[in-house]
Amino acid sequence: MSRFINAWATTHFHDQGISKVTPPIFVSPFNFPDSSRLRFPVPPPRMASKKIVTKIFRFDREAIEKLKSEVISGADSGVKHLPSRVEVVSALIWKALITVAKEKHGYLRSSSMSMPFNLRGKVGVPLDNQCGNLCRPIIARFDAKNQSKLVLSELVSLIGDAKRRASSECVKAINIPEMFSMVTNSFAEMFEELNKSEVDIFRFTSWCRMGLYEVNFGWGKPAWVSLVPPNIELTVLNDTKSGDGIEAWLNLHEKDMIQLQQDPDIMAFTS
Repeated sequence: MSRFINAWATTHFHDQGISKVTPPIFVSPFNFPDSSRLRFPVPPPRMASKKIVTKIFRFDREAIEKLKSEVISGADSGVKHLPSRVEVVSALIWKALITVAKEKHGYLRSSSMSMPFNLRGKVGVPLDNQCGNLCRPIIARFDAKNQSKLVLSELVSLIGDAKRRASSECVKAINIPEMFSMVTNSFAEMFEELNKSEVDIFRFTSWCRMGLYEVNFGWGKPAWVSLVPPNIELTVLNDTKSGDGIEAWLNLHEKDMIQLQQDPDIMAFTS
């Protein structure tokens, strides 16, 4: 989507703009020849009758740097790498959602967070100019049975480990059949998680570093990039205009949102 919009703007804003962009390639049917294998039984939405509301939580650069510092230097920190903006913000929101679920059910529950993982530049198949949702899910799992307490740095590590596992699997996908098999297996794993009644699954997606703030049709770059919130529980992460912060669009059940807004970490790190 981002590449298409930027290419569209370039063709209109620059002289001979059409020559400045690489035409998109539409070959997904060849990359994924048997799309029926990517269809899995989806469980009914949990609490679908409840009202979904959307709130925007803004993490500026200073808050993210402070969050990274606390994650790395904490006494319980097991983080072995410098976490990204997306990792620390996702982990903080995941922690808040786990806390909301704990208050609702009366005990600490196991949960998973899922996020799409872009295949472009990760697999051995050239995908850079191809259009479509060329991604696979990653899943990070929090096992309440093996955790005596909820620690932010542990959630950051779980997300980082999930991303590294996905990268390792992508490296092995050096041709279309292997890529297709890897994607199919990852979606099967995600839908298996969705069908676990005693495990909460929290879905995230990131639009960060997609260049949406660079779009210019001739009347300037956008002052604010927003979206139409989906009517499902989902967290969408997007850049702030400065490029070093994150806006988190949380779509959550109304009562859960009221409680999440009172979470001490959410209150401390967001505006």
